[in-house]
Amino acid sequence: MIIQRLFSKKDSNKTRNSVIAGSGLIGIDAALSNINNKNVDKLEKKWKEEAKKDKESKKVYRKLRKNFKRSEKTILEEGKSAGGNIIRENQSGIIEEGSEKGKKIIQISGKAKGNASVLSHELGHLHYLSDPKADRVGKYAHKLAHPISGNSTLIGLGAGVASGVRSAKKEEKGEKEGLLGRSSGIIATVSSHAPRLVAEGKASQHGHKLMKNAGASDRLLKSAKGNYKKMLLSYGSGIVTDAGISELGRAAGRAYYNNIVKEDKNDSSKE
Repeated sequence: MIIQRLFSKKDSNKTRNSVIAGSGLIGIDAALSNINNKNVDKLEKKWKEEAKKDKESKKVYRKLRKNFKRSEKTILEEGKSAGGNIIRENQSGIIEEGSEKGKKIIQISGKAKGNASVLSHELGHLHYLSDPKADRVGKYAHKLAHPISGNSTLIGLGAGVASGVRSAKKEEKGEKEGLLGRSSGIIATVSSHAPRLVAEGKASQHGHKLMKNAGASDRLLKSAKGNYKKMLLSYGSGIVTDAGISELGRAAGRAYYNNIVKEDKNDSSKE
């Protein structure tokens, strides 16, 4: 019943434009995701190749592992987890919950074991998650990455709906909508992705420093920097889809106000 009322009237061009823009952005991101997945596959193959054949990478990896400060709260697992399960390629990273709650565990898949850039990046994350002396930008980015970036779709959708309702209200009053108000949903969407991107960038930056301190050559440092850039780009996937969902939310917000709120207000005034 509510859905029928929501779309029962022919709405303005603004609403239709948001539907078209939102659908278009989601379609574009689907194509971009295919390209991104292929790039990630190539990057993972490069990681395996370096871990297996690059002698210097193995040497720096061993030095980074030796410098790793193991404690009751920080653990490094390579190839297999503490429970004996094989760590798959896509599971490399930091684990903070589960059966080891309260501990920060760096997991490195067996195929990435020996790749200095992978280990240094994860050590960079551990630095910002654990070291009280770490810079504030990196620390706050890591704290906000999960609660904000992890809910980017809902944040964008909510901001889009709110933007649509405000737009319909202004239209009802004969007021013009500013560029900031028109773009608020997309701005919120892009901003919600920022903590994760900053966290990944800062982890790579610190990891690069660790590799340099471990004696990595300019060649290996350049290769690592290329890996970091490709990794960072892969985390940008989904921004366009979230922006599209925000636009659809804006359309829904306008339709809701125009077809339900205004109609109910008119009905009430007649009584």
